[in-house]
Amino acid sequence: MIEHVIPMTGNRPYPPRTSGFTKTFWDGIAEGRFQTTTCTDCQKTTFPPKPICPACMGANVEWKEISGRGTIYSYTIIHAAPSIFAHETPYAVGIVDTPERLRIGARLLIPQERLQVSMPVAVGRMEYEDGPFFGFVEAEGHGTK
Repeated sequence: MIEHVIPMTGNRPYPPRTSGFTKTFWDGIAEGRFQTTTCTDCQKTTFPPKPICPACMGANVEWKEISGRGTIYSYTIIHAAPSIFAHETPYAVGIVDTPERLRIGARLLIPQERLQVSMPVAVGRMEYEDGPFFGFVEAEGHGTK
């Protein structure tokens, strides 16, 4: 369940390319669900969602809601961004380890001075004028060391 909603100005700098398959993911984000696919043959969960399991190449996948929680594995601050993102610089991107044993690359919507490796985070829905996107925010109750 996505509990954090972050208002953003303007349109998404790089809106997702929605297909028949990815529509389920983006509709879930808009509705407050963070989900991905799990292979029903080998039980491998992957992110981003995939119509074919990369572990066993099976096509039997099902949508599964995931926690949306994790810890920062690594991050970087972007100062020299592509022109479409220039108005949002500087911004952080990182890799988040989840309890589902996934590593998710995403925006980190956390002030630079608070960012730490191993920081607990939770998924947040970024609300742009033309639709949602997702990133990670500081998990509630986390203080600085």
